[in-house]
Amino acid sequence: MGEANAAIAALSPEVEAAARTTDMFSRFLAHGYGWLGRADESLSWLRVAVDRGFINYPFLAEHHPEFKKFASHPEFVRLLEEVRVRWQSFKP
Repeated sequence: MGEANAAIAALSPEVEAAARTTDMFSRFLAHGYGWLGRADESLSWLRVAVDRGFINYPFLAEHHPEFKKFASHPEFVRLLEEVRVRWQSFKP
């Protein structure tokens, strides 16, 4: 809604600490920063999500427009490759 600075300012240390505990909340922050075009912050939170177990490769590679703008970013390329390998080796 055009209030990026206010949204970012609302991220207290407590909110960030809670987001680090689960892949879902860290992905929310990754998406938010992605929508704002803030690659470093977005990919940092995406790294947390992957470290917490988020390995849905098709979801990341094909269905998230906020990450497509980072397609050539070296960190996104590394993360996507890591997620692809883990996704392909996953056995339910």
